[in-house]
Amino acid sequence: MRLLLNAGLLLQDDVYEPHDQRDFLSYGAALEWPIGTRLTVVAEVAGRAGQGSPGTDQHCEARAGARYGRGSVRFDAAVRRGFAAADGTWGATAGLTWTARGSR
Repeated sequence: MRLLLNAGLLLQDDVYEPHDQRDFLSYGAALEWPIGTRLTVVAEVAGRAGQGSPGTDQHCEARAGARYGRGSVRFDAAVRRGFAAADGTWGATAGLTWTARGSR
């Protein structure tokens, strides 16, 4: 099992208003749990917190899903739940990752 944590400062600048910027704490926490050699279960919470405005809203969502594959091709699928007004409520994601050139 692997726990990943990150945090940082996100500066959102309004290009049409001089000296207008929004500062956010950008954060994420994920847990990966390998089930066998090809399947990994993943859970994540990520977002940004701070004083937002339209166009620079706060975000917070949680995702839970699985990643299947090994090597250069991997598939993933997850359900998501948004917690901030800008994120909506429930949703789903699916994806394919293909590495064109692997490491040597």
